[in-house]
Amino acid sequence: IEDIHHFETKESLTSLLTKNGKRYIVDYTLEELEALLQPQNFFRINRKIILHIQAIKKVKNYSNSRLIVSADRIQGDEQIVSRERVVEFKKWLDI
Repeated sequence: IEDIHHFETKESLTSLLTKNGKRYIVDYTLEELEALLQPQNFFRINRKIILHIQAIKKVKNYSNSRLIVSADRIQGDEQIVSRERVVEFKKWLDI
């Protein structure tokens, strides 16, 4: 678990990315993974990504009450936390 950086869905395939950059296809949807993963370690920031808490480098405000999360190994190194998940995400991080 501590080697997992994040899970992402792209083109109907769900993959696991490790901290050292290896990618593995998994036979679970993000919805199924949410139920299996420890909520203190993982959070689904949007419809495409479940992120490990240790993968987060920086969180900053974005327009329309959303947040941007910076993390290595994510396409573009930044992802937007969906508006519906911002309050829960802040509680999860204890912000």
